[in-house]
Amino acid sequence: MAPKRRNSFLLYILVTLLLVFLTFLFSINLGSYHLSLLEVANALVGHGSDNSILVLFEYRLPRILIALVGGAGIAVAGSLLQSYTGNHLADTGLLGLHAGASFGLIIFMSFFSQSFLYAEMLIPFFAFIGGILAAILIVYLAKSKNRTINTNKLILIGIAVSALFNAITLFLSLRLSDETYSFAASWLLGNIWARDWIHVSIILPWVAIFSLLAYRLAHPLNLLQVGDEFAQTTGINVKYIKINAMLLAVLLSSGSVAMVGNISFLGLLAPHLARQLVGSDYRLTLPLSAILGSIILLLSDTIGRSLFEANPIPAGIFVAFIGGPYFIFLLLKNNRSV
Repeated sequence: MAPKRRNSFLLYILVTLLLVFLTFLFSINLGSYHLSLLEVANALVGHGSDNSILVLFEYRLPRILIALVGGAGIAVAGSLLQSYTGNHLADTGLLGLHAGASFGLIIFMSFFSQSFLYAEMLIPFFAFIGGILAAILIVYLAKSKNRTINTNKLILIGIAVSALFNAITLFLSLRLSDETYSFAASWLLGNIWARDWIHVSIILPWVAIFSLLAYRLAHPLNLLQVGDEFAQTTGINVKYIKINAMLLAVLLSSGSVAMVGNISFLGLLAPHLARQLVGSDYRLTLPLSAILGSIILLLSDTIGRSLFEANPIPAGIFVAFIGGPYFIFLLLKNNRSV
């Protein structure tokens, strides 16, 4: 990596980390119970009032951490998926991975949530099973006769599979309690429902471990951008790298959306912004995508729950409000360039 490029990357990392910190302060100070910066600082060191400590540690900090980690997981998954498909319009939500995860999640909520103590630890596992089922179905249907993936067909099939799994999820929730139906509907809108420390203990190691494994693929993913044939001449196993990229994308997206809800377009938006800033080198775009995903999701959740206190708006709606038009813009831009 050239020194000038490395310095630019470090600058972007520092700026975006500063934005994470400012977004964190913005989020932690807004809400029905106002906390000043001094009250937050006192509470963090154990000298705050009982109310400030309760609000900070039991309500706001877990939700903020889940939004930050979940946003990073979805963004890295989106970047991996775009590499796998060779299409920068690919998104974990559009391709049906989120819908598959929702299917796994509703199965868990319906039949296993009360099975034993700390059953919630199995949430990412069930979401992953649903996500991998969706991924296998989508890839199988998108393969052409010569066993290659048609990327345009992949997106269309992903949308169809997403609709199918969402319909099954709602059907199953309608057959259960009002509480389960309310949960499913809220999840589909992108509401961050996980707000306890046990959920933090689940999502944090899940995203951290699989994000590090994803970063280890950065160099071979760079080679794949030149072409599969060129990548093979360098000695890498193209099929192995692609399978690992898809598997990690499913693991990251499923585990993240299981906690933060169906957040569409974040896996498209964050990697695109990262590429605009630092180029297409995955050694740079993967970490920057993660940070940008964290900022976007936390800011969206903060705006939704703080500026509309009477009727909080799910974070997924704000992300879609930004990501939807951006997706249309990229689609039109690509059509003009053809």
